[in-house]
Amino acid sequence: MSYTGVAYGLAPGDYLIILHNVEYMPDRVYTLSTSTLVNPSSTPLTSSNNNGDWYYDNSTNTFSYIGKSFFYVFSYKLISFSMF
Repeated sequence: MSYTGVAYGLAPGDYLIILHNVEYMPDRVYTLSTSTLVNPSSTPLTSSNNNGDWYYDNSTNTFSYIGKSFFYVFSYKLISFSMF
C-alpha cells in the first residue's frame, strides 16, 4: 500500500494519527521518505511521539502512524507489507 498526502493549516502542536486495519504487521515502513526506514514504536502513539512514528496493534490488527508538523503532515507515504 502506498500513497501521498498533505494536510494544511495545522497549528503548532497539532498532529494526526492515521489508522488502517490490516491483517499483517508490515515488514518495512517508510513514513518520511522512500529511503528512510522507520522502526515501530513499542507503545501506542500519543502526542509525545515524533513525526513519522508508527505502531502495530496485534490485538486489533490496526496499523497507525503519526504526522506532526507546522505546515504539513507528510509529503510521501509508503508502506510495504509481506503476506506469506
